[in-house]
Order: sequence, then C-alpha cells, then structure tokens
Amino acid sequence: NTLSSNESRLYSSRGGGRSYDRPSTRGKDAKPSTERARHNRARNLEDQKRKDAYKKRIEHKVETTQQVVAQRASRVGEPDSPEYLAKVAEHDQFLTVYGRKTVREALRDKQIRFRHVYLDERVLITNSNVSRNEADPVILEILDLIRERNIKLISADRMKITHISKNGKQDGGIVADLFAPPGSKLASVTDFLKQAPESYHILALDQITTPANMGMIIRSAVAANNFDAILVGDGSVSVTNPLVIKASASTALLAAKSKIGNRTTTAEGGDAPTASFIAAKDGIFNALTALRQDGADIVLLAADPNGINM
Repeated sequence: NTLSSNESRLYSSRGGGRSYDRPSTRGKDAKPSTERARHNRARNLEDQKRKDAYKKRIEHKVETTQQVVAQRASRVGEPDSPEYLAKVAEHDQFLTVYGRKTVREALRDKQIRFRHVYLDERVLITNSNVSRNEADPVILEILDLIRERNIKLISADRMKITHISKNGKQDGGIVADLFAPPGSKLASVTDFLKQAPESYHILALDQITTPANMGMIIRSAVAANNFDAILVGDGSVSVTNPLVIKASASTALLAAKSKIGNRTTTAEGGDAPTASFIAAKDGIFNALTALRQDGADIVLLAADPNGINM
C-alpha cells in the first residue's frame, strides 16, 4: 500500500509505522504561540514605557536613579537636614498597633490618645450589614469605642491595611496609629538612675529576639507586680514592636503608659517620673553593673547560651 503525500508527511519514522506525529512547527516560517506573542508585546510595552519615562526626566531635568544614588553616596557622613530631623521627630510621636483584641484593649484605656484607626472595608461592610448577634463582638465594641471617643475611622482596602501593618496574616484587618505613651521611649540607664527611688527591682532581658516571647514576658512581669522597670538589652526585639504589643495583649502599652506594676513611688508617696523601659545602650553588662552598684535588685532573663558573667 502506498501512502498519500499528506500521510507521508505525517508518518513517523521513530514510531516504526506505529504512530503519527503532529507536523513540526519549528521551521523558519512557523508563527509563535499566542502566549509567547502576548509576552513579547508586554515586554516591548514595558521597554517603551521606560524609554518614555527617561525622555520625560531628561526634558524636565529630573534626576535619574543613578544620579540620585550617586548624590546620596556623596552625602554620606553629612549631618541630617532640619527637615529630615523634623520628620523623624514627628514619626517618633506615633506608635502603630494592629490586631482586633490589641486595638480594643488600647481603646478601652481612655488615657491612650489615638490619631486614627484603619479598618478593612470588607470587615466594616460585613459587620455593618448583619444583626448585632451575627456580627463579630470585638469589631462591634471597637466601633462603639471609636464613636464614643470621637476617633477618626478610615475605611481602606486590604492591600493598604497590609502595607501599613507589614503583617497581613496577623493584623486582623485593623491598624491603629496612636500617640506613643511617655514610657514607650526607652530611657538610658543614666537617666533612670537620676530619678530612681532608694529601693527598686529590675527585670533585665537580653537576646530575647522572638516578639511572642518578649510580649509574654512583659505580660507576666506586669501581672506579677514585682518590678519597677524592665531593662532591654540591645540584642532584644523592641518593646514597641507591634507583634510584641499584640503578644502582650496590650500590656506593653499599659506598662509604657504608667510604670511596670505602678510600684515606683517617691518619699512623698507620689509616683516617681521613672521610665517603664530602660535601654542598655552601652551593652547589657555595663547596664547591669551600673544598676547593681546603685543597689538594684535584678532578675535576669537571657537567651545567650554563653551567659553573662558579672
């Protein structure tokens, strides 16, 4: 039996007459696939956008990225400008917290001042279009407290909430910017010793790098009501980290607002203006030495496997 011309072209020599292969499209005149063509068009469009943007920067005498990087490198070592220092000072006034229960606990404390609260628009719509029995009780209480305290509520999409919190898995769709309590800014050991009472107890933490552990330790320290301040080593996570505040169930905020356990008092019986948190800026060893020489009772928790030799 003879094969037709089409059958001969489709006939597979590899299959030994047992199968037919599709015609080859690898020739010079073969057209690219639809997906490949779409990819090429998108790539060409991006290239054209970059070229147009570069031309506009040249026309309007806007610095290119390379020029900006070169100028920044040349300014290394120069003092910061007053505008930059003003922005840093403004940023230090605020503290960001997230999580439904964390924000609720902060709202319950009337002494903590809020700047505004961001709430996921889907969470807001979901809990606004159902009866109070079906809505989330935590969200309902948050909304009631916001109305009661006349705090600005901003409805935002999910991407913006995640962008602000930097932790979309644990923010619960709500982020709050509040004015940082006075004790949230860590004081130096020298400043603390200037105002410390005659007898006081210190909880020293070093190399506590996990926010959840730091939050639970602060929560336990406040509940124990045995410490006047917490010394935080430079190798530990910040006590103002949103995850630390969330893990401590907002206890870190309450401790920063007042004093650890409200134990520190002056000889006249009033609260001493000592800090809740102390930063070991010169190293944990030097800080512990200074506090011990001043007569402090210290409880040390350190994750350093080599220990701290005193």
